Amino acid sequence: TRTVQQFFSQIPPNHCNYLDMIWYRSLTCAHLASHIAKLTAYEFPDEAYLAGLIHRLGQIVLLKCFPKEYPDFLAKHFDGQHSAPEKTLFGVTHQEIGGHLIESWKIQAALSDAVLYQSHPLEAIAEGTPLVKIINLASQLCIMAAENEVQVFALADRWFGLNQPLTEEMLKEAKSVTEQLALSLEISIAHPEGSRIRSLTSQAQRNKVRKNTAEYIRKLALTSALKQDFDHALP
Repeated sequence: TRTVQQFFSQIPPNHCNYLDMIWYRSLTCAHLASHIAKLTAYEFPDEAYLAGLIHRLGQIVLLKCFPKEYPDFLAKHFDGQHSAPEKTLFGVTHQEIGGHLIESWKIQAALSDAVLYQSHPLEAIAEGTPLVKIINLASQLCIMAAENEVQVFALADRWFGLNQPLTEEMLKEAKSVTEQLALSLEISIAHPEGSRIRSLTSQAQRNKVRKNTAEYIRKLALTSALKQDFDHALP
């Protein structure tokens, strides 16, 4: 959490729109991941939620490290799936950064793997853990467009037996819940499903959002860690 707070505090004000956009997508992914986990009887739905919430952490790091170049990249590739050009331009992908950073926190390997493999193709993670597949699907659902919706719906059915009507209902609910939660965190986004997302918040509001979001993650991480310690301690 200290790391997240540090990066939040160092993002230049003129890049805060991207910060709001990243967290809007992250909130959506978190809710979808939790919902998928519950529908598929995954043992730790809170863990899935947390992984979804921090799956774009690497983008925040790159915003800080490349304050001039990375915003230009995000303007064209905000969906987060273009690993090859990101690797070429910056020498590393945001998935790799996020996975490494989470691994350095020494919490759970499952979380770092889920963030690292969030954009990998099906054949690359066919033998992956349930959490890896949950975050992979949730992240794809977040950015699903007309040209790839058939493949994403097929993926949901193949991996988890989720048919298209059920997945569409889950997406509808995720959008509603995300908007409500974003409102509670005082995140206000114009046209969140469009390619040109524009934040409606003032600088003072954004500063408050940073503090509220970091506190939200801290509480969630502590709750998840304590619950898993308790579960592992049971005979």
